[in-house]
Amino acid sequence: MNNSKSYYDQIARNYGEQATARINYLDAIDHLIITDVNGKNIENYLDIGAGDGRRSIKISNNISVNNVTLLDESSEMLNKLQDSKFDIVNESFLDFNSTKKYDLITCLWNVIGHLPDKKSRILFFDKISNLLSDNGAFYFDVNNRYNISNYGYKNVMITLDKDNYNAANRGWFTIGAEETKTNVYIH
Repeated sequence: MNNSKSYYDQIARNYGEQATARINYLDAIDHLIITDVNGKNIENYLDIGAGDGRRSIKISNNISVNNVTLLDESSEMLNKLQDSKFDIVNESFLDFNSTKKYDLITCLWNVIGHLPDKKSRILFFDKISNLLSDNGAFYFDVNNRYNISNYGYKNVMITLDKDNYNAANRGWFTIGAEETKTNVYIH
């Protein structure tokens, strides 16, 4: 079983296709963030799990922001970035250290689902709290394993059945082809 970094390194070349398949959802979340922070003074913006940067670029181009930091542990995903005006950091958020305070932090498309356990999730949210400015905003989204419109009725019923009989592993799924398999938590 690979870690998430290996998984995203492997799928980087086809990541745009996956994003295109979910474009309506991704655009709706981006629009919500842009609308909510538009007109606010955003000095520093951090995107955790920035991937290929498409969404970070879209958000930053539609708000008033001075400094943008894109953080991702997948070097292959970050290699897809074409814009050098951003600070690009190639490491895990749990390893990321900064004295800078951020007015906007995003963590989009179930990045939190790649944290391996509850202890890591608590540490994650503690770090977010320490990095946010006093009036800062943190936006994240997670995948819903009972989303019938995305997974279909049959798959949701299978998941419900699995959840009822395997409470200890409830929410954990394996994604990726054999050579890229990784575990992810679907909320």
